[in-house]
Amino acid sequence: LFVTTDTSRAVSLQLEALYSRKGASLELGGFGEGTFRLSYLEVPVLARLNLSRTSTGGFYLVAGPSVALK
Repeated sequence: LFVTTDTSRAVSLQLEALYSRKGASLELGGFGEGTFRLSYLEVPVLARLNLSRTSTGGFYLVAGPSVALK
């Protein structure tokens, strides 16, 4: 899910909300086994530099920080 707002013709601000689940399973050769899973909500705040714009899209560069909540 993302939202883009134009601050000027060349620069935009893009906010995203990303959900992901990560995990692993371990076997310790006769000593036991285990599984863990972590769920994250990441919220990147990105500056977007529009290199070329057309009516159907274009090329752009995106950079910025991201915050993740577990």
